[in-house]
Amino acid sequence: MSQYVVPKTKANDNDGEVVRPAFAAVPDGPHISYNLPFDKACLKHVEETFAAERVYVLASGSLCRNTKYVEQLRTALGSRVVGSREGMTPHTLWNEVLEVADDCRRLRADLIVTIGGGSLTDAAKIVTLVGEQKHNRPMRKCRQANGANENIRLSRTMRTRFQHSPSSRPAR
Repeated sequence: MSQYVVPKTKANDNDGEVVRPAFAAVPDGPHISYNLPFDKACLKHVEETFAAERVYVLASGSLCRNTKYVEQLRTALGSRVVGSREGMTPHTLWNEVLEVADDCRRLRADLIVTIGGGSLTDAAKIVTLVGEQKHNRPMRKCRQANGANENIRLSRTMRTRFQHSPSSRPAR
């Protein structure tokens, strides 16, 4: 798994953000961030935690249509956004995951940022797993069923081990 530097303090840079392990028993595992607006927290961690330069945004269709949050995120990330997808079918369909994986590979994305529900997060995890595996056997079988023979290879490891909670209270 890719390594990244997790902020050591609970409140960082006087910006009010709180960062903590998602699971107390796994301090080197996923972390949760809160008390900072999503677009600001995302930009901070894209730059400082992940040092990412080529970000792929996987966004909820309803958030794109009904709120300004996705546009605020894209604005905050600026030229780092190399691609995006708006909306996915519930239950994380393989053909859609493969489309995202192909986009990420083609665009040489080094980080996926999700904004929205579970299917998006599941898709990002699967794309990350595909990118980290040397032999993509399960995905290769699925691709061959769709008539394609090439393996999915991502240029750099994508990481999805950081979650931001927009609420001002810690997630329980």
